[in-house]
Amino acid sequence: MIRTQSFLLPSLALAFAGGAFAQGDDCSTAAALVGTGTFSYDTTGLTTSGYLGGACGGFNLNYDGFFQWTAPAAGDYSFDTFGTSYDTTLQVAAGVGCAATCIAFNDDSGGFLQSNVAAFGLLAGDSILIQVAGYSATTGFGPGSLTITALASAGPTDTCGTAGTLTGVGTFSYDTTANTTSLFNGGGGCGAVNLNVDAFFQWTAPANGDYNIDTVGTSYDTKLAVHSGVACGATCLDYNDDTFGLQSQVSIVGATAGDQFLIQVGGYNATHFGPGTLNITTYVDPCSGASDDSFEENDDCATAAPVGDGTYPGLFINTADGKDTFSTCVLDGATITVDILFTDSLMDLDLFLWDAGDANCGTGYGTTDLANGFSTTDNETVTYTNLTGATQNITIEVDVYLAGTQDCNMYDLVVSGSGGCAGGSVGTPFCDPMNPNSTGASTHLAGTFGTGVGSDLHLEATSGPPTQFGYFLIGTGPSDPGIVVSQGRLCLAVSGGNVFGRYNVPGGALNSVGLFDAGGVLQNLVSTSTVGSGFDVPSTVPITGSPTITAGSTWHFQLWHRENAGASNFSNGLSVTF
Repeated sequence: MIRTQSFLLPSLALAFAGGAFAQGDDCSTAAALVGTGTFSYDTTGLTTSGYLGGACGGFNLNYDGFFQWTAPAAGDYSFDTFGTSYDTTLQVAAGVGCAATCIAFNDDSGGFLQSNVAAFGLLAGDSILIQVAGYSATTGFGPGSLTITALASAGPTDTCGTAGTLTGVGTFSYDTTANTTSLFNGGGGCGAVNLNVDAFFQWTAPANGDYNIDTVGTSYDTKLAVHSGVACGATCLDYNDDTFGLQSQVSIVGATAGDQFLIQVGGYNATHFGPGTLNITTYVDPCSGASDDSFEENDDCATAAPVGDGTYPGLFINTADGKDTFSTCVLDGATITVDILFTDSLMDLDLFLWDAGDANCGTGYGTTDLANGFSTTDNETVTYTNLTGATQNITIEVDVYLAGTQDCNMYDLVVSGSGGCAGGSVGTPFCDPMNPNSTGASTHLAGTFGTGVGSDLHLEATSGPPTQFGYFLIGTGPSDPGIVVSQGRLCLAVSGGNVFGRYNVPGGALNSVGLFDAGGVLQNLVSTSTVGSGFDVPSTVPITGSPTITAGSTWHFQLWHRENAGASNFSNGLSVTF
């Protein structure tokens, strides 16, 4: 979203010590800030002062700290707490100490948990009292980030024929206090309605690319329309009411350097006008050229892709599918941690853990999930401890926050602490994860009991390179980290009396040859799988003497597969006790 736009200017970092913050615990002892930039603070140990500075609607200003700041030059300025990890509130007041009078207050800016206010028309030397606080009366304190930014003035204009000129990208201030409602709708082609007390700006794309235009940082409810062309002859390109809370955003895709756009910003109704903030930023469309990752189609709990402990980078999610699901398991007493790492300026993602047998699995914001994370910031982390008394099969759900402005996102999945089980399956992985294959992911092996065929074990291989073939291996002992062979590692032991065999014997149950499909799942080509993919392991083992798998015995499995350009690779290993 917009936390990485032009607010993040080169910063002047002030690492205040505890003593310095003690003098900022009350409006009468505010610590001094100098200049613009990003300043660090820490409200740990502060009290709640109760200072409101008059009547501008301030509330929940808990564990508040105070700073006295002097405007370095005449102009408009923005103050925000973006980058702070907890829910903040923010207030600025004109004047010195407790005699200062509140100018503006904000709780959640543009749908975020962080705050943003603006002070317009300041003169050089004007004194401003800044009050940073937490929304929560129990947890609203700790390290934070305060950014002060000088805004470039856009200059208000009242009609499409007298639009002001904007240059480049950045954050611009405007004021519609003296404006009227024009009723201009760019030909009506994109449904722009009720842009009350509106202002117009002519903007030229500075380079080829895609752009976002938004009103985040404005204190009142806005509407926004962008028209292609010049002045009153421009044709409506797109219109938006509320994208970020009460603020609006319109995207321009595929602009060419020199293209002309008329930007129209207004209020939700005739009472919504005054100073505002207009942000123009460049962005890279994450959906351009992107495609499904090798775990697809894993769009519901019934098709969850097996994963074990490890990092799975570069996964793709989009609004058409809605969610990605993965299966794993947690040993009794183990604590699993799952992270999804992403940039929410593209599209916000949420994370849930479910018991695999829960009928609510996949429903998102349910009441029976084991753990969840759905903050409005980058990345999500959840942890869960299995206290059921037995190994518990778990479904990981990565969900799309549909109010986002993008159609897709990329993320990394990190799983740790499952205690050695994987994929909602039997067995203990080793050499896990394996060296990345040609897709950038590691080929993953998992197994389940219940086929009723041969040994009753079914093996599945996923995240492999599409169109490449492979077959399964079995051995009498594991070897970790194994022996380097081509691009991977053979992790079945070949010393100390250990041997391994290959399930590639033609014409019967000992043949497991398969081909990875477009989704990276190994499809069985020789009719030795009851489900079409993977392999149903027979009782007979393809090594000298043809031993059999018996109850209580432990065997070790791995998949060999071809890679691009004649190279080869392996999956992780899996030790299974029957």
